[in-house]
Amino acid sequence: LGGLGMGLPHGETVSPPDNVEARLLIQHLVKAGVVLTSTPFAPERPISKEELELLHPTARERYLTSMLSVSQSLAAIQKHIRKLERDFVAAGGRLVIGADPENDGKIAGYADHRALELLVEAGWKPLEVIHLATLGGAQFLGVGNDVGSVTEGKAADLIVINGNPASDINDIEKVELVLKDGVVYDPRLLRDSVKGLVGWH
Repeated sequence: LGGLGMGLPHGETVSPPDNVEARLLIQHLVKAGVVLTSTPFAPERPISKEELELLHPTARERYLTSMLSVSQSLAAIQKHIRKLERDFVAAGGRLVIGADPENDGKIAGYADHRALELLVEAGWKPLEVIHLATLGGAQFLGVGNDVGSVTEGKAADLIVINGNPASDINDIEKVELVLKDGVVYDPRLLRDSVKGLVGWH
């Protein structure tokens, strides 16, 4: 969604979602069969204490320094982008979800959860974003017959959640167990094993 204003640093602005140029670009992208990846984030919101503890000291210091210079205009830009994505889908476009975990506090796993939560904040229903993040992503990658939904004959890679994210998307963070390739993992032990190691350093 670069042409619609994604990834604008250094104080650049984005046209309003209802701008004529934005609508024309959406029509062009839909007609061309382009699939867009939504990577929502909230740069103005600090990450949790738990996430901070996972970061390597160098990465943690870099993140905390970057938070001092976060532009509030980025939040407005992100709001515009979420509206453009919904308009894109309403026009017949196909959207998938990504988290872009990198070195600004977006940690793999946590960033995925936050991406889903932010899309719900933007107006999507919890089940819609869960579908986008699971079966929708698998179908886009061409592996929808093997993974992406709880179906007989598919790989049984699952997460067990203490809650119901279909009604409250924030429950997506309450992961009790992870099942991958027939092996059961305790997420708490996984987090403890990388405490202080995550991030570029």
